[in-house]
Amino acid sequence: MTLRIVDVAGREITVLRRGQFAAGRHAESWNGRDRAGQAVAAGIYFAVLEAGGARGNDPLRRASMRRNP
Repeated sequence: MTLRIVDVAGREITVLRRGQFAAGRHAESWNGRDRAGQAVAAGIYFAVLEAGGARGNDPLRRASMRRNP
């Protein structure tokens, strides 16, 4: 499983989680920083979940997040 944050153009900002996880509920939060630890600009960002070869990239599987200044 991989949980990535991408911008509206689809560019990867950071990877929140990668690896195998037990079945069940999981929660993750994003601190608004890129993979280098720099704060990203205010805007719209998406969480993209990939698991078992499937990619959750349609509106029903994708959560939007807004980064405020």
